[in-house]
Amino acid sequence: MNQIASVTFKPGLPQECELIDVTTLFEYNKPFLTTVHRAEFHHIIWFQEGNPMHVVDFEKIPITPDSLLFIKKDIVHHFDPKHPFKAKALIFTDNFIMGNPSDAQLFESSLLFNELFGPQIIQMKQDPNLYNIWNLLTTEFTHPKDQFQEELLKKHLQTFLLQAERINVNRKQIDKKPGISLSRTLAFKKLLDQDFKTHKQVAHFAKLLQLNEKSLNKATTETLGKTAKQLIDARILLEAKRLLIHTNTSIKELAYALGFDEPTNFVKFFKKHTQQTPLFFKKQLHA
Repeated sequence: MNQIASVTFKPGLPQECELIDVTTLFEYNKPFLTTVHRAEFHHIIWFQEGNPMHVVDFEKIPITPDSLLFIKKDIVHHFDPKHPFKAKALIFTDNFIMGNPSDAQLFESSLLFNELFGPQIIQMKQDPNLYNIWNLLTTEFTHPKDQFQEELLKKHLQTFLLQAERINVNRKQIDKKPGISLSRTLAFKKLLDQDFKTHKQVAHFAKLLQLNEKSLNKATTETLGKTAKQLIDARILLEAKRLLIHTNTSIKELAYALGFDEPTNFVKFFKKHTQQTPLFFKKQLHA
């Protein structure tokens, strides 16, 4: 079974957090960066110059200068091969940002790295503090490794994310204020990413969250306007589309990989939600 290319975090660094000059990286690794891939770490990409079109899954995102794009780990994306740009990226792993329960709760409640709300992009100039914090991060990376560096980098990164989150939730496009429904929806999404291949019933996730199905549906509907079952189906469909378009996986292999008992059941599921067969969808996108 063919797989979408995956990138692991570079071993041997002082900590699992790194500042990368994407412009320089592009010079010798352009073929890979402009081909669909997913990374086992999170990105904050600062597009400093240019107007590229960044593709996240099947969504084309027009980039303007001085903008920040937040990419969660395992998201399928690629850089624009045609339009020049200048960019830097801050990359970090779960291990780095979620070292203790309170750090994990803070990060997992963020809307910046949650594809339920679509790829998040903000302008650096919306808060001058973002430049200052980025500079603090840059300076700390140049400091020799000592017992303070990792904690300082973590604190600077958390502050940067909090400042960016403040901008994000105050925009008209994002009106999801903290509350029980949002918290339950985010917790459901985390479990869904882990279990969608093996469990496709709302009851399974409701039980893990210690909720009844009605309460879970209420939370997701209030937050996203969709039932829990709709979100389960959407997650399966997204992974199916990724594999259909970006790999040579057969329909049979794909169906079993996504937890369907029979390939025919997967074909019926896909056609129900797209009005197309998987094979037609694949051929159409490759035409």
